[in-house]
Amino acid sequence: MTSNERLNVNLSTAFIELFLETLNSLSRESEHVLQKPRGIRAPYRIRNLTGITLRLWADGGRTGRETRPNATVINDGETIDWRFDDWRTMREVSFYIPSRTIIDVTFKHAPSGDSNITVQFVDQVWEKLSGVPVDKEGEYTFALRPRTEKYYNRLLCEVKVEASTKIVTLRSTYRVHNRTLYPLEIAVGEGGESSSGSIVVVKLGMTCRGLCGAVIS
Repeated sequence: MTSNERLNVNLSTAFIELFLETLNSLSRESEHVLQKPRGIRAPYRIRNLTGITLRLWADGGRTGRETRPNATVINDGETIDWRFDDWRTMREVSFYIPSRTIIDVTFKHAPSGDSNITVQFVDQVWEKLSGVPVDKEGEYTFALRPRTEKYYNRLLCEVKVEASTKIVTLRSTYRVHNRTLYPLEIAVGEGGESSSGSIVVVKLGMTCRGLCGAVIS
């Protein structure tokens, strides 16, 4: 097929990332990748270490900040796969480009807010958090409103990339790392009495996260 006119193709960053990821996967896993069902690998994995059950949904602007009845529920200590686009809704469209037709080439980046989530705490007094970013590596801290004591409780969103998958960890800003020579027993509560009815044992070299709200109060 030949043409005297310029042919421009419009590609998005999502297509480029998918193309590069496919090439990397094929080089690493060879035929094993081809045996996997389509859409089995999610680009995100969200881990809940807050000590509280959470409800999550994609934050797509004003409508995304409204409470969703079909939000995803993630219990404490649970890790779930997460994606913003359902691959089943993507369709391959064939089209005919007539001669002497000019198609501009533009590389589009997803607008800000497309890779944010809204976090709602189940059976808690805190308001839901909107605009929590999960697309860039780093640590993001959010104050929980309203405050229950003199100081605000805070939620930490930690984003790391492991094997081309973004690991999103939601946890408290408090962590206890045991560098002593003995295992430690930690009870969070007033007067050393555990408010949750259980005592956490931190082994040598291990890290224990604090429960959201329990350390401040």
